[in-house]
Amino acid sequence: MRRKPPFADFTARDIARLTRLIRRMLRVHDQKAPNLLLLFEQLKRVFPKLRLRIVEDADMPGAEARAYPSYWIIKIRKGIFEGLLRGDAGARWTLAHELGHVLLQHPGKPFRKRGADSNFVEEQAHSFAAQMLAPFDLITGYRTAEEIALAFQLSTEAARRRLSESKQELQSKKIGTKGTAIQDRGSVFGLEDLAATI
Repeated sequence: MRRKPPFADFTARDIARLTRLIRRMLRVHDQKAPNLLLLFEQLKRVFPKLRLRIVEDADMPGAEARAYPSYWIIKIRKGIFEGLLRGDAGARWTLAHELGHVLLQHPGKPFRKRGADSNFVEEQAHSFAAQMLAPFDLITGYRTAEEIALAFQLSTEAARRRLSESKQELQSKKIGTKGTAIQDRGSVFGLEDLAATI
């Protein structure tokens, strides 16, 4: 009998626990907009194979970035890297999203393309990016997407979605149920191994 891949049973709640653990380990658990390039360098100490490759924009047409989880490599366009240096909200989201693919060890070569159709693996990477960039416990005091976007260096669109998700999470905590479709996927399989590595 074939075993399901480790990522298949990660729930949004599992991913939130993982990102809290990572943020705490990197000592940025209380920061609203930490420098992702510095965090990436710190993560390389824990995961020595982790690499960020910057490629010319023309070498990656149609995609902002691409993850190679089995090789622990993230390739990003030069324009995205320059955006990271400026603190651009979209570039921050792209790197966090691709980092989610790598740390969750998704299969294949997922890539970041704005406006692309969603699937389960992309939803998990989205959940990772959302929790990494705007953790639930830090955004609960904000009332509008604009406030969240400004405080956490997110795009207004990402902040709107994050605000909506946080309301679902809050409701889920109040009534003791699981608030999103991602959370209904199953139990943890492999998260403990990743957390133990961290």
